[in-house]
Amino acid sequence: MGLVKEESRVRLLTSAVFTLTLSILGSSVLPVPFAFSRMGLLLGVLTMAVVAYSNSLTSVLLLRAAGLTGHDSYEGVAQAVGGRAWKVVTQVSLILLLFGTVIGDLALLADVGQRALRRLSPSPPALLVDHDGRGIMVVLTLCVVLPLCLLRKMRSLETAAQAGVVIVAALAGIIVTEAAQYGFPALRNGELPLWGIKLSADLPEAFAVLGFAFYVQPMLMPLLHEMPPGPASVNITCTAVRIVVGIVASVVYGVIGIFGAARYGTKTEGNVLVNEWLGGPAEGFLDLAIAAYLSISIPPMQMSCRYTLDVLLAGEDAPFSRRRHMLETCFIVFTSLAVALAFPTGAEKIFAVTGATAVCIVCYVIPVALHLKIYCSQGGYAQLDRVATNGLHAPLLQDGVDGLEEEKDVVVLGSSEERPYI
Repeated sequence: MGLVKEESRVRLLTSAVFTLTLSILGSSVLPVPFAFSRMGLLLGVLTMAVVAYSNSLTSVLLLRAAGLTGHDSYEGVAQAVGGRAWKVVTQVSLILLLFGTVIGDLALLADVGQRALRRLSPSPPALLVDHDGRGIMVVLTLCVVLPLCLLRKMRSLETAAQAGVVIVAALAGIIVTEAAQYGFPALRNGELPLWGIKLSADLPEAFAVLGFAFYVQPMLMPLLHEMPPGPASVNITCTAVRIVVGIVASVVYGVIGIFGAARYGTKTEGNVLVNEWLGGPAEGFLDLAIAAYLSISIPPMQMSCRYTLDVLLAGEDAPFSRRRHMLETCFIVFTSLAVALAFPTGAEKIFAVTGATAVCIVCYVIPVALHLKIYCSQGGYAQLDRVATNGLHAPLLQDGVDGLEEEKDVVVLGSSEERPYI
């Protein structure tokens, strides 16, 4: 028991890759050209490579810790390794990060949505575009974001994720084509140095953009919870992370960032859609497609936030309750919408706050601290051999590493919906 059937591995991996792709890209594709335009190509590529490798590494460390402890919630792993204090820090950081990201994405919907309508029509409905686009934000939230957020499982977003990949690929193709047609002006005039390091006042912001772009750690535990029980699912999720972070996101960010910066140089805006790419009504359709993409990229964040909130309110082992599911979903969506309506033009500031604080803690500090705590403990990661051999589902760590106790070999039968642990 505890092993994924061979014929299902490809299907599980494909589903995990598409789901994580939707989670990692999201609104992060829009400011990447700005980061490259302020850093130069060499520094931009090096920074992107370091950030991608760091996020892939810490994600794998987190998943290995989950496999060792038998917990499939981030805070559950933190408590098993470090005790209650670690759990509290993790919960607070997760909620701050995920709520902040959802709020920032909703605010960005107002900006992109109202711009799309203004470009498509000389006299768009005032109710939708006036007051900084609050109307279109509400419409997209109620018609697209909320219905997707009400889905029970993150992997149910796979079809939406495939549509999102098509939209992002189209955006990348448009940016590459436009940059090539104009002969890469920023490279020719020296605004975008190829090998040198460009120093500017916007450099800290550029570093923050790339540092914020690659994180998937908060989405890993909800995704792992939906996988079949057993250590093979941990390995599949690790593989999916390496593919998404090391290949998919790196290629997408690299192409959009480099070619976008090569087209506009120092005139590259913090949101690349503000720059003109197609002109006329076609520009409006591009904005509308990106608004749709942003709408379907919000639910993975919301579902991860709901997962954390559910563990906080009901406990890690609580059985599914449709009423609780509806209440938690509506609470997160509507409180986030209320804040975004109050600050519809504050997306960049919201992202800066969450990126500078919670991303650092959730994606770097805690996974590394968990790894070091386990590595320095008695037995360390050697305990993973027992998990692989016996297919254990019960946690191997009780009340922190210092109280390491070996549990009896237990094989828990049942589907992933019935089990409390992986």
